[in-house]
Amino acid sequence: MFRNPVLRYLLVFGLMLVAGLIAGGLAVAVGASNPLRLTLTIVGLSATMAFAIAACAWWWQGLDEAAREAHKWAWWWGSTFSLAVGGVVLVTLTMAMDPAQTPQTLSDTTAMDLVAGGAMGALLLQCVGYFIAWTVWWLRRR
Repeated sequence: MFRNPVLRYLLVFGLMLVAGLIAGGLAVAVGASNPLRLTLTIVGLSATMAFAIAACAWWWQGLDEAAREAHKWAWWWGSTFSLAVGGVVLVTLTMAMDPAQTPQTLSDTTAMDLVAGGAMGALLLQCVGYFIAWTVWWLRRR
């Protein structure tokens, strides 16, 4: 069942989307003032991540050697290159930004907002770089 790699990928992607929505919905439904929120969030996200790892392992087992090599190559070069570009942008913006000229939208930003934004930005850069490198890998070999 699901021998087609695209169908396997779409199935895993769909399952992860549903699992993420359930985990996020659970965290929102519990509410911020509920003392069980942290525990339920940890348990829910841990279960979601365990499910994600199992689904990705199942997906990986169904790939042939060429597809595996494409993914490994794309992740190494794509994510590394994109993080290097992101690092240059970050250093440039940090050096160029005058604290007195901080935009109003950033003045109310907390340290947690900056950490979360930086982590999500790094992940986004890695994923975009991976996708570009994966596409290049396959186009060069066609």
